Amino acid sequence: MLSLWSAAAAAAPCLGDFDAFIRRFESDPGFQRQTTLYPLDYSYLDSAAQARPRTVKLALTRKAIANRDDLDFPNLALQQSMPLLRAQKCGQPNACVVAFDKEGADTHSIRFSFGLRRGCWRLVGIANISR
Repeated sequence: MLSLWSAAAAAAPCLGDFDAFIRRFESDPGFQRQTTLYPLDYSYLDSAAQARPRTVKLALTRKAIANRDDLDFPNLALQQSMPLLRAQKCGQPNACVVAFDKEGADTHSIRFSFGLRRGCWRLVGIANISR
């Protein structure tokens, strides 16, 4: 008999190699949804704040982000069409960040944080620091 945890774990693909994981993640929206850890840590810069911009932090459920395309990881076509500068940094063995900045502008900047959980890479956070 399968427990709820093992059924959920079986449903989510497990890739332990970050390079293989991120190649599939940026090309497959279904894989993105399957490998996102909920609640997802999301922060954004509220530039409409009164005195100065402030960072707002939220924990988003699967349902809360279902209809939001502003949280999608940019696919290769979008990266090239905008164009977006992409930087990838894995500072620790179990954490990597992929950052996108719009070329020639300091107003578009978003960071996707990934964590290695039980041997499988997962999207664990998004920080939108665009102005």
